[in-house]
Amino acid sequence: MTEQLIERIESTLRDREIDFSRKEGGHVVVDLPGENKLKTTVLLSAGNHGVRVEAFVCRKPDENFEDVFRYLLRRNRRLHGVAYTLDHAGDITLGNLFEQSLD
Repeated sequence: MTEQLIERIESTLRDREIDFSRKEGGHVVVDLPGENKLKTTVLLSAGNHGVRVEAFVCRKPDENFEDVFRYLLRRNRRLHGVAYTLDHAGDITLGNLFEQSLD
């Protein structure tokens, strides 16, 4: 199922002429053009029941990190279907909370 899902993602990206690269473990990396930033890098991770979407927001805060985390937690209350998270390096990402079925 995961391989079929990856192939469907890749086919959709090719149809829309969006550049992507495939990584091991069921991941597809996409660089989407932006308006305020030159691009936004998005990681699509295929699972057994859907796709997890994660986008890089900013590097680990060097100063005032308590204020940054407080702000992000408050923002999470108002977001629907996505949330700010920290990766293993402490960088801030935005991702969906649940796998979304593509059936």
